Amino acid sequence: MSVKLKLTLIYSAVMVVILATTGWVSWALLFSGLFHNLDDSIMADYERVKTSIKLHHGDDIAAVLVDLEDSIPSSLFIYDTESGTLTGNQSLNDQVQSTLMSTGPVTFLHFKESTSGQLRMVIGPYDTSNPVKLLVVARDAGYIISTLDQYQNVLYTTIPFALIIAAGTGFFLTHSSFRQVRAITDTAQKIDPARLEDRIPVKHKDELGKLSGTLNALFDRIHGFIDRQYRFTANASHDLTSPLTGIRSSAEVALMRKRTPEEYRQSLENIIGRTYKMQSIVDDLMTLASLDAGPRPLKSATINLSALLADVVDMWHTPAAAKGIKLTPDIQPGVAIYGEPEQFERMFDNLLSNAVKYTPDGGTVDVSLKADGTEIVLTVTDNGIGIAPNHLPEIFERFYRIDRSLDGTGLGLSIVRGTAAIYHGRVEAESMLGKGTTFKVLLPLNHS
Repeated sequence: MSVKLKLTLIYSAVMVVILATTGWVSWALLFSGLFHNLDDSIMADYERVKTSIKLHHGDDIAAVLVDLEDSIPSSLFIYDTESGTLTGNQSLNDQVQSTLMSTGPVTFLHFKESTSGQLRMVIGPYDTSNPVKLLVVARDAGYIISTLDQYQNVLYTTIPFALIIAAGTGFFLTHSSFRQVRAITDTAQKIDPARLEDRIPVKHKDELGKLSGTLNALFDRIHGFIDRQYRFTANASHDLTSPLTGIRSSAEVALMRKRTPEEYRQSLENIIGRTYKMQSIVDDLMTLASLDAGPRPLKSATINLSALLADVVDMWHTPAAAKGIKLTPDIQPGVAIYGEPEQFERMFDNLLSNAVKYTPDGGTVDVSLKADGTEIVLTVTDNGIGIAPNHLPEIFERFYRIDRSLDGTGLGLSIVRGTAAIYHGRVEAESMLGKGTTFKVLLPLNHS
């Protein structure tokens, strides 16, 4: 059974209960109201007749009742409980008589229905000194019975129609609501995992509209991930194929004919150099794989970032000095974080490597580390060649290199961003062509 049919049946069942309950309650209220009004009217006639009998004390009661019947809608009777005789309206005598046969001595006022149900009467003494005789005031209740029957017939007729309308309305509303579900299903079935270009149409901002928007955003992220993976695979294949091709070429050339020891040595050095290139790419890929796997608690510890960064800066003093670059550290002591030392060392090394590589001779590189409020802020600033605005959003992508003629794997900044990400941090980059570049790594202190 489909969800749409289930919801329609549930909606119809609820409507049946509501209609039946409402109908019964309304019938009960109508019943109570009509009989309550009738009883009040009969009681008013009873009091009026009793007062009149007292005022005409000693007169013929039957004649008094006849006179009173002309001015009130009720029928009046005097019932003798000892003899069982009934004096009053002859047309209703039999109905009242049969009803009173079941009534014993009455010393208090009470209401009673006739055996036929067509009369409503009040029975009570009209003279406390003579409890044997009772005053009976009767009123036709047939119109109430007829009204209730008609109302009941109306309910029996309208409830099925109302149920049919409710079921149709419920089916229509369910069908309309599930139109978006069908759109989601159809789009999900048509989407090609290799392309992920189709999106779910969103026409309303209800819950299903929000779900559709969320799924579209998910498809966007998956599409972006697949696109990045495609480019990553293509770049990795290219960057690994190039040194392999060089290694094979060097080996083939060396083996083509007999060569001097110096030529063999040169070929071997060329092979080793390309092997180092491949090793560097593999090492970076292994690093990225470990970052993708997330933090490893067994290899984590509380790290003195200040001391670790100082050691990395010391290692880069010599390469920087070789280019006449002034490397200036500004490191706040005692800054600590919980994590893997190798990951942060690799991050510091990649940032300083880029700064020194792309800063011309005689330039400056400033390194800063401080705990600022709720964050640890690492800043590396150089006055090098800078990065063009169109390249800036892409520099953290894997294997992305602005100038492929320069040495490098194109994975260094990806490692920096991946390291910051697993510690719930972020990396910001600002640059101007010819002015230099600033990389800022921000890490939350709650991970320290």
